[in-house]
Amino acid sequence: FYFPLNVHLYLALSNAKTKSWAVFLFYVPAITLNIANAAGYSIFSGFIKYKGEWLAVLDYNHPTIYIYIFSMVLCIVATSVIIYRWGKQTTINKEKIYSKYIFISFAVTNYGSFFLTIILPYFNIQDYQGIGLTLFYLYVIGLFYLVVKLRFMNLNYSLMADEIIANIDDIVMLLD
Repeated sequence: FYFPLNVHLYLALSNAKTKSWAVFLFYVPAITLNIANAAGYSIFSGFIKYKGEWLAVLDYNHPTIYIYIFSMVLCIVATSVIIYRWGKQTTINKEKIYSKYIFISFAVTNYGSFFLTIILPYFNIQDYQGIGLTLFYLYVIGLFYLVVKLRFMNLNYSLMADEIIANIDDIVMLLD
């Protein structure tokens, strides 16, 4: 659910207007894969000890791997487009900065991880599979940097006050 959750997060963050059924479509492959996994169908054919490390071997002969790859590519590309469009369409400088940092950390880590964990093992190059999985930590570190250093998603009390003032008529009617 990592990939559809990213799509959903950035749709909500960018205030993109989407239908709930469209958002649900991103979750369908993840739900299908979880049901298939519970039924005993896995994207892995087994595990091997390679250069002193245990690695999962992807089963490219089973259709579930292609559902996984399709879902992964669809969500990564959709998330990249959403973040990029958010950065281009926003008029708030702070959000432009956020979108640049998020886009760079998301693109480098997710595209790099996809290449190292899906593409290279297809050609029997197993040396970099662990690095690909570690790249996801860089994405988390990038988000942590935004939260701590740039106060990403920090509550701004002046914005809340502006919202209250904008709806003051409703409050007066309720009090009356």
